[in-house]
Amino acid sequence: MVTGGDELAEIIREAEQLGEIVVPTELISHLSKIDDPINVLQHDEQAHALFAAFNKDFGFVQAARFARKPLQPSDRSRCAALMRWMIQQLRHWRAVDDSRCRTLAAVFIAAQIFDADNRLWTLLPNDIGDNHDLFERLNGLLGTFGVIFTTHGAKAPIWESDAVQEFQEADAAGNWLAIIRAWQLFPPFFPGVPQTHAVRCLYRYGVQRLVEAVAGLRQTPAAMQVAGILTVEQRLTLAVASDNPYVQLASVYRTLADRPVPKSLSSGDQKLLMQLLLKVTNDIPRWLAWMHIFNAYPFHYPALQAPLAETLAIGPNSVLEAYVNSILLVKMEPGRQSVAACLRMFRLKASPERRAALWTVAHDRWRAWAFTKADLSQHLMALARAELDYAVVGYACECMNEVERTKAVTEIGLQMFALEDEWHASFTDMLTGWNRLLSQFQPYAHAISVSGTMVDWLCEVEKTYRPFDQTQQPYLMMKYRVQ
Repeated sequence: MVTGGDELAEIIREAEQLGEIVVPTELISHLSKIDDPINVLQHDEQAHALFAAFNKDFGFVQAARFARKPLQPSDRSRCAALMRWMIQQLRHWRAVDDSRCRTLAAVFIAAQIFDADNRLWTLLPNDIGDNHDLFERLNGLLGTFGVIFTTHGAKAPIWESDAVQEFQEADAAGNWLAIIRAWQLFPPFFPGVPQTHAVRCLYRYGVQRLVEAVAGLRQTPAAMQVAGILTVEQRLTLAVASDNPYVQLASVYRTLADRPVPKSLSSGDQKLLMQLLLKVTNDIPRWLAWMHIFNAYPFHYPALQAPLAETLAIGPNSVLEAYVNSILLVKMEPGRQSVAACLRMFRLKASPERRAALWTVAHDRWRAWAFTKADLSQHLMALARAELDYAVVGYACECMNEVERTKAVTEIGLQMFALEDEWHASFTDMLTGWNRLLSQFQPYAHAISVSGTMVDWLCEVEKTYRPFDQTQQPYLMMKYRVQ
């Protein structure tokens, strides 16, 4: 952007007409003394002098943008003349004439000034894409942009050195879950100017060109940088077209986890993400890792829920168990709502047989978990809800008949009334037993209430079902501290 997208488009339209060509002479002079300008541009401190040289001739561009004012007519004509030079270089650049990439570095600097809103490359002429020499060099350059992890010198804390080593080992091995867990400990890594415009240019003139350029990339930080350079739509398009697992993971992570965390995606981006998820379902170990990354705490990634639901509805049967087992059951309301949001969509999209398969897997896990029944150190001092409640109600509604549902609530009720006849190590243990049974009672009772109706399958937390009339059982109400 110069001072606005429309103004940039007008400048480029003017630049495509015959007219004066203005060369950034101060910048070119400065670059002539540098042997490896691309490497210099990758580092902010060293690149500062190059941008200062550019601004000696064209400082008015940034000044107008920061002031949020349109360019003066004379300045706009000068911008068009500079843009004319830039387009000419992109059309006719040859490696033999610019072996040290000094001219290419000057183009990148000009592009950085004009491309503040990521619109420049989409507006440039199509015939730049015919310059095979240019794209061959950009392809080669992209493979040289890596990230070197270092600690803060000899005084770095032990945890930092260990974290760097663990990340490097995980990254080299493609241990996706360990990669993301370690990645979250580090500050963001920002791309350099050459990397930014090499990626945008390659994408603009053919996604397949960028696919080929990143095909050999085997470093998560570099993949994260590439994904961060692109828009959501662009990075997901790249990930779908690519078979590189580093690029795919980085594209999804940057889409779902970058701040501010998106609550939803556009319909087009949802479709792209679903296509990518379907690709990953063909690699079960990787799908398992992705589910543990993105679905252990579903409320962390709300924008994932709709495309994930559609993937579960049409993907292979093997994806269902991984989905259910990846959810960390911690009785958290945000997780419960997020899982329900996913499964509501799944219910709409999936066949009856498919729904029954997922409900069954979820019900089996929920019963085995039984609100941490196997862990004697865990106590439950009040009624609890579970992340899988929606799926359990789905099981009761669609996989059980009326007689079976009634039997389920009756049996739980009998167990609750029999608690006082059993031996307990403490009152806390007895109270925990009561609340676990009451918590398990809720989905079955809710299913009896809503089966055959339009009422939502997720029971509101304010609503509690009991196997007795509380007005007739004041003793139980007091004994088990029922509110």
